[in-house]
Amino acid sequence: VHGDQVKVIIQFAYRSHIPTGVPQVDCRSIRNPFRRVLTSEKMRSEVHASPVFGALVKQGVGLLEIYDTIAVGCTWGQHRSGAVAEEIARQTGARIERLT
Repeated sequence: VHGDQVKVIIQFAYRSHIPTGVPQVDCRSIRNPFRRVLTSEKMRSEVHASPVFGALVKQGVGLLEIYDTIAVGCTWGQHRSGAVAEEIARQTGARIERLT
């Protein structure tokens, strides 16, 4: 982060709001937990358990070392992208802006 500039993570849905001009982390490789579990906490846990979760977070953290804004998305822009964006934000202090 340069000075007081806050990094931004744009959380979006590929089905409707695809941001342009910023690097993207595509979370659709994580199996969608929405139809299999009922609570938000169970969905978050399932996303965190995905074998690619850590790699996607690492990708996002790395991109934020280079860019001020990145986009993190999945089909519906909620569960998978939300869990990945939250972990990237936790590690970097970035602010999440949701387009969904």
